[in-house]
Amino acid sequence: MATFKIDNVAMTKQPSHIEIIPPRQQIYPTSGANKIIVQPLTPPTIEVRWGMDATYPEVVAELKTKRGRDLVHAISWTNEDGARLKHCNVVFPEIGSGIGPARTAVDVMTLTLEAINPMPGLLLTTLFAPGVLTVADGVVKWIAPAGGRILWVSGTIYILGTGAGGTQIQVSNGATDYLTTPGDFVVASGTRLMENQVVAPDAYFDRGDIIEIDVDAIPAGADSSTVSIYIYCLSFEV
Repeated sequence: MATFKIDNVAMTKQPSHIEIIPPRQQIYPTSGANKIIVQPLTPPTIEVRWGMDATYPEVVAELKTKRGRDLVHAISWTNEDGARLKHCNVVFPEIGSGIGPARTAVDVMTLTLEAINPMPGLLLTTLFAPGVLTVADGVVKWIAPAGGRILWVSGTIYILGTGAGGTQIQVSNGATDYLTTPGDFVVASGTRLMENQVVAPDAYFDRGDIIEIDVDAIPAGADSSTVSIYIYCLSFEV
């Protein structure tokens, strides 16, 4: 058996079998003796089995130590091609104990692990404002689907415009600014990338908050155009 790891540490006693069990298709009967079949998109169940030459007491002791009191762990195992590792976040059940007829080894021991996508999760949102820009609040708005925290803000602009200064962008919820220092698209720099932005240390938002892009300044030529703002967040709950 190839490498199996828990939290990036290989098991001393490797399992003899790993099976990935995708969610079962859901079948809904319809009129006319027909049916609709739906494939759920939820994460799979992973069965990890020990047997053969695995010594039972050692396997149980090692699993209990690696699990500790934490419910969620990361497991890794060798891919089908034998050259790469797959990784998955799983919920570990309490590790039970027992003993087989031989009193020293287990014929088969199966650990059933439910794969999950843990929260908080990373979320990238793009707010796009096409056309010539003018100084205004709420140029683009986004309703947050979950509570979270803004980690970083970046952006690109299609046309920098001409003249002194540049296009200055603030991210807010209409009342609170999330950038202690707004981001700038400076005409003189020529990069078309957002510069100088500083995210506030308490840039939190709630589910349903309206996050908006404010244009605080434009270059002297008033001809900057088409901006994309990228907001990187931790999403706490749905």
